[in-house]
Amino acid sequence: MLKEKNPNQIKPTELKRLGDTGFRISWKDKHISEYAFSYLRRLCPCAGCSTVRNNGQDVHSLFSRIEVGNPSEIDVKQDICAVEIDLVGRYAVRFRWNDGHNSGIYTFEYLRQICPQSQNEEL
Repeated sequence: MLKEKNPNQIKPTELKRLGDTGFRISWKDKHISEYAFSYLRRLCPCAGCSTVRNNGQDVHSLFSRIEVGNPSEIDVKQDICAVEIDLVGRYAVRFRWNDGHNSGIYTFEYLRQICPQSQNEEL
């Protein structure tokens, strides 16, 4: 199960596209997260992708446990790239992918939780 972080740690200070391959977030606590676009696409938080990664379980219902699931269940083409990256209010970003998918809203809390550089840290 995903663990919650201190709200002060999930505030970004900089968002940066890394060419056609990824995305970087610098956080208020000085942590830096770098995500490959393929990694972000596989971990899309929309209901459809979340259900696929969790073997059909609806993880968005009020009483379900929120799990990332199995990212390899999402078929991602090798040249996946974000065509557009938009802010959603002050709490999230949305990627429009070159495969046509664009329904996932990646909250900053979620992005920090799935940070590849934090996988060995206590979340």
